[in-house]
Amino acid sequence: MLASAKAPGDVEAMMLGGADGASMQSGFYLQLGAYTRAEAAEAVRDKLSAAAPDDNFEVMQVGAVYRLYGGPHATRKDAQQASKRIPSALRLKPLVIQR
Repeated sequence: MLASAKAPGDVEAMMLGGADGASMQSGFYLQLGAYTRAEAAEAVRDKLSAAAPDDNFEVMQVGAVYRLYGGPHATRKDAQQASKRIPSALRLKPLVIQR
């Protein structure tokens, strides 16, 4: 599923949960990557979904970039625990963000 946000004039405002990012629930997320092509983000999302079927992964367009998120998680600690389930073979470096 590709969620599309309006192209924000201020990406920081969106990352802080402004109106442009309203389609994501509040909570803690893993930002797993940023891609220039939707297909690349969706391919990684599909691999993650196969490896961790109980986790939720979403691709969201932010301006010209497609960001891959995992979550939401109730606490920062929960998000950090979820990051340990990410297969190391994918060479992702998850960042915990709060929305």
